[in-house]
Amino acid sequence: MKSIKSITRRIMLAVLGTLLLSLVNSPSNSQPQDQHEADIISIATKDPQFSTLAQALEAAGLVETLKAEGPFTVFAPNDKAFRKLPEGTLDSLLQDTSKLKEVLLYHVITSKVLAADVVNLKEAKAANDKTIDIEVKEGNVILNSTSKVIATDILAKNGAIHIIDTVLMPPEEANETIVGVAKNAGIFTSLLDSAAKAGLVETLESGGPFTLLAPTDEAFSKLPAATLDSLLKDIPRLKNLLLYHVLEGQIPSSEVIKLDEAESMNQQNLYISLKEGDVFINESKVTQTDIKAKNGIIHIIDTVLVPSAPTSVESVKKLPTYWGLIKNVQ
Repeated sequence: MKSIKSITRRIMLAVLGTLLLSLVNSPSNSQPQDQHEADIISIATKDPQFSTLAQALEAAGLVETLKAEGPFTVFAPNDKAFRKLPEGTLDSLLQDTSKLKEVLLYHVITSKVLAADVVNLKEAKAANDKTIDIEVKEGNVILNSTSKVIATDILAKNGAIHIIDTVLMPPEEANETIVGVAKNAGIFTSLLDSAAKAGLVETLESGGPFTLLAPTDEAFSKLPAATLDSLLKDIPRLKNLLLYHVLEGQIPSSEVIKLDEAESMNQQNLYISLKEGDVFINESKVTQTDIKAKNGIIHIIDTVLVPSAPTSVESVKKLPTYWGLIKNVQ
């Protein structure tokens, strides 16, 4: 005869097995599926790291669009990404809603693309019909050579969200010269005024192509007032400094990051390094890249580059101002 203890043990095992089976089959413990209640907008507005994105989507009139059935994939810049934009850029976009909408749609793909799919792509077509370049570097997914995907597969009922660390700026049609693009940006007044003073505007409007490392007005404001006043009174020195920000040829960011140094148009070397994922030219951080113009490309930097003083007769002869002075003497 079986003991009471043995019978009790069997009953307990049966009950435990039933409980485990019910837990396994419970919807709350199944793998993530597409039955999520929240749409992309609801997820973004409830997550504090997307407060700037939510504000921008509201201003651009895209809330209802991203509440629709979709499916959509959103490469969502967090608040830190928006803070990396050059001073004044976000305010300018919020006031120009058509341009803001264009920028935001450049972060949207009109299909559901999960992380496992993204790593197999070389490019993707955004909702504004422009192309996002995709590459995998050291295990990280990088968009347009500048923006890293830092979190993936946040699923919504109408698509998916991947978080990125840098705002994507859509490539603009290259109808303007470097000077025209800089004027339209509205954040390079000091640079353009200095270029006019140095007689370099015509050069930067010529055929090129050129690569301009463009300090913003905020970058110029870091210079001591006395230094800027002195430069504006010493045209050869000002011209030399500005040419230190120009490279011959069109060099996209994908090529810049492969370089250790590059020769500027004042014949002095610029030194290129990567620090914690950011590109630095000398001690100046590159904050935005690959702004195209019909005669070249612009990369924005946060600090004015100051060339070293010539240390020999030969180095002086290399300066663009030297031969102009000799010609005038002759």
